This record gives sequence, C-alpha cells and structure tokens, in this order.
Amino acid sequence: MATEVELKLRLAAPDVVRQRLIAAGARPTGHALQHDVLFDTSDETLRQSDRGLRLRQSRPLGVDAPAPVQVLLTFKGPRAPSNLKSRLEVETPVDDAGALHEILAGLGYHPAVRLEKRRETWALDDCEVALDELPQLGWFVEIEGPNEPTIRSTAARLDLGDESPLAGTYVELAATHGTPKPDGCAELLFGSQ
Repeated sequence: MATEVELKLRLAAPDVVRQRLIAAGARPTGHALQHDVLFDTSDETLRQSDRGLRLRQSRPLGVDAPAPVQVLLTFKGPRAPSNLKSRLEVETPVDDAGALHEILAGLGYHPAVRLEKRRETWALDDCEVALDELPQLGWFVEIEGPNEPTIRSTAARLDLGDESPLAGTYVELAATHGTPKPDGCAELLFGSQ
C-alpha cells in the first residue's frame, strides 16, 4: 500500500513554472486530459469519513496522443495530520470502465463528482510535478513525492517554497464550484463552461 504525499498550489502563471522546470533539468513525462468520477453512497459515507473512490480515464494529448487511454480505479484513505496532504492511496488498472460503473452501482455507489483537468507531468528530484488546468478555476501545480522534505526541496528549486498550500482537494473544489446536476452529481467539465 502506498502513501500519497503532495503539495498543491494555485498558479497565476504556469509558463513561469514550466520555464523553471526546464531550467532545473526536469524531464517531461506526459500530457493528458483526465476525466475523474468520484463515487459515494447516497448518505455520503465516503466523504464523511474523508475517504474517496475514484475512476480516472486519462486520454493522452499532443505528442502523447497515440498512446491508449489509461483507466485507473483509486481508493484514497483519510488524510493524515500533516503540513502537506498525506493519505493512503491504492490504485489498480481497469479494462472496462463501463462495467466497473455497473458494479459500483450494484454495490450502492453513484457518481458524486465529475471533474476534468488537463495535466502536464514532469519528473524532478524523485518527485512528480504536475501543471493542472481546471475548468473555470485556472491553473495549479501539484508536487508529489516520497516525503515532505523532498517535496519542500523541489518546491524551493522551483521558487515555490514561500507559497501557501491549497487546503482543499480538486474534488472539494469541483463540489463547491461545479454545476449541480439533477442526479445530485456536481460537474466541473471543460464542455460545461
């Protein structure tokens, strides 16, 4: 079982951070449109216990576009007390997203949030650095790594060390700023702007 440790910051100018990544010797590792569906029960059992169940379809963009769509099912445990976001994360590839939707519905789970983002990923200092664009909300940078000191060091190399971390998750932002649908799901999608 893996522990996800990450720092997330709002960005005013993604091009500035992209140039800093290049200057620091970061290696680009992908560019994709990610479509996430977060599932929960009708009484919000997962949300209320700070856990998450996500189905992600990641469609490559640009030069990565010929690569196949990647589908992952992810369970996220409750956030641990930490200066950064730290929580259990278990992922597995899925062959048939439609069948998984039906299985989850049969178990009492329904879509609670649908969220899209354009994600550009880079490798730097044992960390993955993602430049994320969310509909209506703009740009963010996420630095995920093995531990807080490594993440803080990478943030400092990118001249982001003094920035205040984003307290919430993308799912919480989508639930707050997304479009409510009749089925109770909140959507934050590029096509719904």
